[in-house]
Amino acid sequence: MALCAHAIEADGLFEVEDARRDPRFASNPLVQGERGVVFYAGMPLKVANGHTLGTLCVIDHVPRRLDADQRAALAALARQAVLQLEHRRLGLELQQQHESRVALEHALQGLATRDPLTGLENRNAFRHALAQALSLAQRRQQRLACIYFDLDNFKLVNDSLGHPMGDALLVAASQRVKSAIRESDVFARLGGDEFALLLHDVGDVNDVAHLAAKLRDLLCTPFVLDQHTVHIGCSLGIALAPDDGIDLDLLLRRADIALYHAKGEGKGDFRFYTPELNERVVSRVRLEQELRAALDNEEFELHYQPQVSCNNERVMGVEALLRWPREDREPVGSAVFVALAEELRLGRRLGGWVLERACEDFARWRADGLVLERLAVNITASQLCPDLVDEVLAVLARHELPPAVLELEVVENHIMKDIGAARRVIRRLREAGVQVALDDFGTGYSSLSLLRELDVDAVKVDRVFIERVQCGDGDTAIVSAVIALRAPAGLRVTAEGVEQSAQLVALRAMDCDDYQGFVASPALPATALVAMCRDWLA
Repeated sequence: MALCAHAIEADGLFEVEDARRDPRFASNPLVQGERGVVFYAGMPLKVANGHTLGTLCVIDHVPRRLDADQRAALAALARQAVLQLEHRRLGLELQQQHESRVALEHALQGLATRDPLTGLENRNAFRHALAQALSLAQRRQQRLACIYFDLDNFKLVNDSLGHPMGDALLVAASQRVKSAIRESDVFARLGGDEFALLLHDVGDVNDVAHLAAKLRDLLCTPFVLDQHTVHIGCSLGIALAPDDGIDLDLLLRRADIALYHAKGEGKGDFRFYTPELNERVVSRVRLEQELRAALDNEEFELHYQPQVSCNNERVMGVEALLRWPREDREPVGSAVFVALAEELRLGRRLGGWVLERACEDFARWRADGLVLERLAVNITASQLCPDLVDEVLAVLARHELPPAVLELEVVENHIMKDIGAARRVIRRLREAGVQVALDDFGTGYSSLSLLRELDVDAVKVDRVFIERVQCGDGDTAIVSAVIALRAPAGLRVTAEGVEQSAQLVALRAMDCDDYQGFVASPALPATALVAMCRDWLA
């Protein structure tokens, strides 16, 4: 038996003057060792209910006995130890009770603010978050978006496959949505298959539309649940603050109205509360999707407009012009969809397609005996980068065309974004033998110093100056001044948009080099262009 156990068994002070001679400790290694315990006194530490907390003991290596004062001091120490131990025990119990109470409060709060199935915020929590967000957005003059959406065909899944499968679908759908939103966005399940999203600090309404389209596409992708492939969709309604109101209930009601319209117009899409905004934003998103698809499927076409010599009416070359045929849909001008492609970071890809296809057509014409001096191709703003030179030379090599036949038209506004970088690219193109023309001259930052700094091959005078060139006004003087630069600057001047004979007469009088426009021919598909050129050159 251990030394301390004797004091507990004695239920009071247990004192041994010389433990080595006590048969109770004959086999105790603490006593029989080389420096073993000889004197031992132990006192049990008991609380009021008689429970023993431990033992206070005194040990020594020489025989002795305690006097009365020492026994009293030991008893006092035992009482102090009991008080300290009891205080600590009570403190731990109180801490455990507090932690249990806090955990219970959190659990109760979770039940009050969380959806038990998906773990998302519930309706009450969403309303509270929206109220706070509205107040903050007003102070900071920010816009926020409230999106209501539900799952199309959810009831059919629930009824046909059972409620457990319906619950699994709700969880899977909520996880997909969570993967597509920001951590700062508030995502809630309002009940059944109805959900809500709160988007803070919305800068561009188009961003909201993009997210709505992304969520629509995510939830339209089939779900695989317990070996069942489940097809659903979703409809979304969007209200904006402060655009559609700053009152909590009003904003929620308008998001619900927008959702109602989305479902009433065939489901599987989103609607903004404001009809005018909805039409503009939805049309924009739809156009973006159609543009991406058109580029993937190569739905674009190239038309070609002849560039004709003012002196002898000889066809010197053609300009490739991009067209997007949209059967049974409203036509979109090239300036609009090229600008949109640039916004979507597709401009370089689109421009690359134009260059490839134009060189392919031009090489085929040359092989068939139609030999023109040049092929003019417009490049987009994103194409005007250091890689352009290598890309152009690679295309020319693929189609076995000499660099001198290609003239790249660069819009001056694109150049001015970084004139130093543009100058380096243009210089490398010209060193490689490719011609460069400054397009739409006069509509942007044009100046005579710009022409000298860029050292281009040609200038194309914009149609806005050509329209009034026969009237003898200021526009005529501008065109005349540009043409006058031809010899000293080594430039070729082409007039764009020549639609009347009087304009052509005036340009000839100014000794302009080339022209293009309806007075010669509109832009034509490749087959028609070839036929026209053969007749013209016959």
